[in-house]
Amino acid sequence: MSSKERSTMKEFWIAQAQNADNKEMCLHREADIVVLEEVPEILSYLPDLAGKRVLELACGIGRFTGHLAKQAKHVTTVDFMEKYVAKNRELNAAHENITYIADDVMNLSFEENSFDVIFSNWILIYLNDEEVNRFLERLLRWLTDGSFLFFRESCYVTAGDSWIGDNPSLYRDPDQNNRLLLNACIDDSSGGADGQGSAHLELIYTRHLQSVVRLIEHRGSICWLLQKKNGVKPPAPPAYQSPSEDLQRTEQGHIKMLDLQPGQNLLHIGCGDGYLDFHLINEYGVDVHAIDESYRAIEAAWGRKALEQSKKTIPICFESGDVTKRPFSVEYFDVVYVASGLYGNTSKETILVKIVSWLKPSGKLLIRDHGSDDLVEDFTKVFGGSMRITYQQLDKHQVHWVIAEKTKSIN
Repeated sequence: MSSKERSTMKEFWIAQAQNADNKEMCLHREADIVVLEEVPEILSYLPDLAGKRVLELACGIGRFTGHLAKQAKHVTTVDFMEKYVAKNRELNAAHENITYIADDVMNLSFEENSFDVIFSNWILIYLNDEEVNRFLERLLRWLTDGSFLFFRESCYVTAGDSWIGDNPSLYRDPDQNNRLLLNACIDDSSGGADGQGSAHLELIYTRHLQSVVRLIEHRGSICWLLQKKNGVKPPAPPAYQSPSEDLQRTEQGHIKMLDLQPGQNLLHIGCGDGYLDFHLINEYGVDVHAIDESYRAIEAAWGRKALEQSKKTIPICFESGDVTKRPFSVEYFDVVYVASGLYGNTSKETILVKIVSWLKPSGKLLIRDHGSDDLVEDFTKVFGGSMRITYQQLDKHQVHWVIAEKTKSIN
């Protein structure tokens, strides 16, 4: 970023910094309400901080600093606004394990392996692509092997509803952020064939902030958790291939049997590149939360959404990660469609119980399972009378389709 652009960024925040409060931090009139739910949700997504050295970037007035300090061995917290750092110091004066730094993150310098966790809440939006690349390489050097990097970013557009003047922040599409993060590496060719001296980032998950979706209907607040891995960066997996038109027609036929209603919340597990999810919102008016283990599939889905986003607000959240580790609210979804990737290394019974717990009473579950003859037997064994199977079919491709309705809450 040029010195003029950096100056414009700082002038914008100086103009904002009147009261050093949540509304200024979030650029939103309802920020005090959002923060009450957003902060604990974000903290729940973090790895264990006990005994860890944490670097907090873009700390603002310290909405997270004190919470991090309660768990971590030490927190180094940074913001380029002196007024916000002073407010952070005031709010968290009771903690003796915090170091406060007022500086631009591009000016920071630490020893290698200084931190076990790096946490940021809005930082990439203040850096151009070239700065992000240099910045991420530095972060990789500051992190120990196996340690974690957490980002929360606003994508597409700001989550705020008010600001002074033109907001100079860079609101990228999430697939752009994803590529920047996963391209980050230290490439030390002098380390030999085993890649000693090299390092890269491995994606653990991407997640939408459900509190922000629920409270202000913004679906661009997305979190990334990545882990530093020493060694040469492996080649990226191949681009995601969309399913055949025959499968798409078969899926849509089974979806019709769910009697979807406008405004219902639908969880789609194994969503691929999102081809079905746009059909769901356009045909039925449902609100879709879609997840897939393949980040390449989700990059493709984000790309689809970016193409449509300019036309209207699209009620879809796309995420990458292991659904069995996703803490959804109990009895939140009206419908769950499990398209693929259900079992992995976790027992079938354990996963089914977790998924059904997310369904509301009378909610419907559709499962597409490849060649599982005992799926109905599993339902009977696990749920008894709590789930009622209303439809089952083994199609010509040996794919088992099951629809079940939740008849009562499951403890």
